[in-house]
Amino acid sequence: MASPLLRILLAAVALVAACAAPAAAQAPVGAAPDPAAIADQMAARWVALQRPSGSFPDSIRQQRGWGRYGEAGLGYGLMLSGLRAGRPDWIQAGARAQRFAIAQALDRSSVFESMLIASGYNLLRLRAPQTPLFVTDRGAWEGYLRDIRPLFDASIKQPYLSSNKYLVEAVLGLELHNTGLASETRGATLNVPGEARRRALHIIDELVPERVGMLRGRADGHRTTALSDRYAQPPAYHALAAGFLARAIDLAGGAANRRARKALRIAVRTMWAYQSPDGDVAYMGRSQGQAWALAFALLASARAAGRGCDDQTQDFLAVGDRAVRRLGALHPVGPNGMAIVPSANGPATIPALDDYAGDVVYNGLTLTALEWAIKDARRRPGCLPDAIMAERARADAVLRFETGTFAVLRRGRVWMAVKRASQGDDPRTGFGLRALKYLGDDGRWVDLMPAAPRFAGAPTTLGPALIPRSGRLAVPKGAHLKTTNGRITIDGGWVTPKGKWVRRGIFKWIPTRRGVRMVVPAKRRDTILTSSLFTGRPAAAGRIAATRRTTVRVGGTPTVGVQGPLASTTSLDAWRADFTIRPRGKKLTIRVEAPPPPA
Repeated sequence: MASPLLRILLAAVALVAACAAPAAAQAPVGAAPDPAAIADQMAARWVALQRPSGSFPDSIRQQRGWGRYGEAGLGYGLMLSGLRAGRPDWIQAGARAQRFAIAQALDRSSVFESMLIASGYNLLRLRAPQTPLFVTDRGAWEGYLRDIRPLFDASIKQPYLSSNKYLVEAVLGLELHNTGLASETRGATLNVPGEARRRALHIIDELVPERVGMLRGRADGHRTTALSDRYAQPPAYHALAAGFLARAIDLAGGAANRRARKALRIAVRTMWAYQSPDGDVAYMGRSQGQAWALAFALLASARAAGRGCDDQTQDFLAVGDRAVRRLGALHPVGPNGMAIVPSANGPATIPALDDYAGDVVYNGLTLTALEWAIKDARRRPGCLPDAIMAERARADAVLRFETGTFAVLRRGRVWMAVKRASQGDDPRTGFGLRALKYLGDDGRWVDLMPAAPRFAGAPTTLGPALIPRSGRLAVPKGAHLKTTNGRITIDGGWVTPKGKWVRRGIFKWIPTRRGVRMVVPAKRRDTILTSSLFTGRPAAAGRIAATRRTTVRVGGTPTVGVQGPLASTTSLDAWRADFTIRPRGKKLTIRVEAPPPPA
């Protein structure tokens, strides 16, 4: 039975909620949508939005020329959709967009733009050569391609791929080789016959397998790795890199060796391990919650699954199935194109997004990945997806993502992700609990906390921070992260802003029936500052802060304040409850749970 204070708080929450906006959308339980249907919706909307010049309006980034590869990407995606759907008007619209991109390009410094234009050229040349604009302006594409120069050092011997852009350049190299063009420009990639293909194969056949061998982990007996951007390793970019590796292998055909194909399988197995039970593959870090990460997860899993129907194939198909369910449910196609994040569409999402995110750029990237995936996704009629690791009643793993290392754990109706250490001041990369989900009676997963806002107010740390007797704020830091006996533990403590250790201790996250109990090491004269995130404004008093969805209860002697609303990728009505606590003993307990059922 709930305490009198909690009953009063929940009654206040219910009164506020009766007048509030509808709850955020949730991923569906039923059948997965057809990726082709999503792509068709996107293509139809963007063709309708296209200007006579070939460019597109962007509701998020309205300054002229922002985003660099927006028209190149959306144009290529429209060509792919048009060929699949038998729509010559979409192909012509895509060609018009790429022609605009070529005219606007002042240099060849964007590897994404170059890759997309090379891909578009080959698509038009081989499958739609009679497209009117290509017939009249084919030389514009060829002139652009002949001027492309290598952007990254593909001769590196050590296992070091600094970013996803190496794999983008691998796809570019294979597409350039397939053009059959040559260049007289000294230093251009096409100036040396075979150089583009050689560089691309070196990346996928040598550098990627070495990188995978360097970053080793295990989940349920399977090898895992991190293929994201070193050293931060945001999960969204693991999906992106895996998708581009899949595309490069597709283009390379038999020249892609066994090591490259094994690397792709390990990368997809990693997503299988960390994907949330409602399909998310980007619930923390840069590009948190963005649509293209789901599309690239679908692409990578469809390619890695192969043509059979064994247990591995069914696991990999489950990754793509859950990703496309989430994409279809939480990223609707509206007046401004597909919503980049679930919380909203258009300008309202700007505070929640990275500065480089925009409608045109990321709709083009999402549409391209969807179209690349559709061919592979249709190869196995009758082979059904099984389950991802998060859908098992008991599962856990540590994902060794360098400085971004985190752990996931499922027990019963509760699933969580806990991060070992903070990376700078961005709350999305903060220490501790980064995702917490609860399986409701209706079979749907509920977020007990929203995704962390990019700007979360002051202090930037969400804690648990420490004010020792010296009075100087110390922030939490982890040294060793592990999952044992059904719990997540971090052996760490607190450091000064300059990184000097103030105190050591062990933090614990222990699942309960309805959420998690966090245990913080403490001393009697300490002051602990800790914040909890909520969807909707919480009612807060004493030791408790609560909404209809989530109840947070802390130990010790606390005071509590509330900040908000904050813009998150899962809610534009995110709030934080800040507890200032005097512990009563050697540990402090914080519980984050779904509210108890009515008495």
